[in-house]
Amino acid sequence: MKKMTFTFMVLSVFLAGCSLEAAKKHSGSFKANGVAYTGGEDQVSASYNNGNANLLDVTIFTGNSQTFGTSIQVNLSQLDATVPIDVNNEVFYYKGDNTSVYYKPINGTWKITSHKEGNPATRHTEGEYEFTAVNPYTPFDTVRVTEGRFYVNNY
Repeated sequence: MKKMTFTFMVLSVFLAGCSLEAAKKHSGSFKANGVAYTGGEDQVSASYNNGNANLLDVTIFTGNSQTFGTSIQVNLSQLDATVPIDVNNEVFYYKGDNTSVYYKPINGTWKITSHKEGNPATRHTEGEYEFTAVNPYTPFDTVRVTEGRFYVNNY
């Protein structure tokens, strides 16, 4: 009887942990020139890049009327490695307040800190990033994006 009770307790803890992970919502945050922005489930999105299951595009929009945002692309085959941002990749950008200008990175890094494969309900990716971006029309107009973090699942 004790063995059955122990087995039931272990199974209950395991199932509770699985359901908690599946219930966790998208979230993201970053600082732009020292100002903090946070996005919840409705402001964070993730999708595979053109059907490539290794490339995950993560976008966070926040602020009044979702006017501030960042977008990055992580390679799911590069776990726990600090990877330089490909400055020629159009997916990476910072968008500022009430502007149609998308600032392009000139340097930076990203890192996947947690990743789990599985069906969409249990799959998740978590990571961090930072970069310096420049206005392509005014090269002296730069933005420093720091402390970027994201958690996405069910993509």
